Amino acid sequence: MTRTPGRGTVVVSLPKVKARAGKTTVLYASQALDAGGPVSRAMTKTMERFGQLHQGIHAECKGFPGAGPFMAPSLHEVLGAPHPTVVRCYYLADYSKEGLLLPLDPFGDLADVASGLDGRLFYRTPDAQGEWRVHGLAAEMGSWMMVANRSLLKEMGLTAPDSTTTWEQFRHLCDEITRRGAKRGIRAIGLGILHGVQSITRFLPYFYSTNGGRLLVNAESAEAELNTPGNVAALEFLCRLCRSGFCHLDRAYETFLDSKAVFGLSVLPGFLAMTRRRMPDADIVALPFPTPNKSAAAHTVIRGSFLAILAGTVRSRKEKLAAWEFLKFLVSAEAQGIAFAESGALPARADMARSVAARGGVLRQFCEYGMQHGLPTFDVPRNGDIHHVIRRAMVRAVLAECDPAQALAEAQEFLRAYVLPMHRDQAATDLEPMLVM
Repeated sequence: MTRTPGRGTVVVSLPKVKARAGKTTVLYASQALDAGGPVSRAMTKTMERFGQLHQGIHAECKGFPGAGPFMAPSLHEVLGAPHPTVVRCYYLADYSKEGLLLPLDPFGDLADVASGLDGRLFYRTPDAQGEWRVHGLAAEMGSWMMVANRSLLKEMGLTAPDSTTTWEQFRHLCDEITRRGAKRGIRAIGLGILHGVQSITRFLPYFYSTNGGRLLVNAESAEAELNTPGNVAALEFLCRLCRSGFCHLDRAYETFLDSKAVFGLSVLPGFLAMTRRRMPDADIVALPFPTPNKSAAAHTVIRGSFLAILAGTVRSRKEKLAAWEFLKFLVSAEAQGIAFAESGALPARADMARSVAARGGVLRQFCEYGMQHGLPTFDVPRNGDIHHVIRRAMVRAVLAECDPAQALAEAQEFLRAYVLPMHRDQAATDLEPMLVM
């Protein structure tokens, strides 16, 4: 199939899969696999087990090199795949709004399949006609925590913060770290805010703790809520950390990995695992986020890794049912158990909490913190543009180009006037030049 790339698309040739005689072939288009690594091993075992349970379906996984870690516009390029295709993505609404994803509501056993999943990751998104449908199911959960190099803290004679630490106490600790580490070029924080469209998600816990857990964008009303009371206070706190000289703004996580920063302000469990491989002798720990005051509720963000069926790849009822059987297995307790055991992927099933707890360690920390304090992020059409606008506002405030209140007010108006209306009428005409920083 020949397609003309649209805005943000990447042309990718999907690997061809040979049909198996007498079997319905289902293709799984995922991110590029780590050859011989834990993700690849988990997928191999998953495919083998599925084949044992479903003799009439051949499922094959192909790494999809065009897929990004958060959004994958190149999914547009696999609609002509010769076999029904299940795809993994982190946000659904951009694709469901364009009619690219098969609604799952018509499957009669959807409620049973979804019953064990974490309810915060089970939601509907609009289709091309504006109807709200279930377009994907979560197969993996991610949650954020702060991370600290406790070895550096011990060398400085300091102790790590805990669940009672307030923003002001954390700021004083950062001040002491920066003072004691100055001669060694050590700062308190690797911030990670200047690069990456999706970088704002990791800072949502700070907004949630001051605004009462309100999303920055309301998915149902399609309204930005950056002006919610408390959001300015959260951004002011981040700005104070940066303007006090506590933060490495560039190469933030590299500085943590090089032992030049004590804290990673907000990370996923995968980063902690990478850190321990890179720094095997360092005492690296996950910590709860500091809160605005002693009475403020702690929050984090949970994000799902979703599985969906590409609508344009199913050409018969038989193919549709085969793709559904495969998707059901991938979100089952058995398949998520394999992924957790082999690669440490946190299951998106509330009924697997005991299995995670039994394993212990840092994965248990992240899982329990997410279960107890986690709130979802927003999933709406034009998600990438929305994240870009909010990130731009945060960066302007951090770099002192304007004060936090002005930055959020400008972003609120920009989203209201230009971005959010487009996920109703799709009239994206001259938006892209306006987003250039």
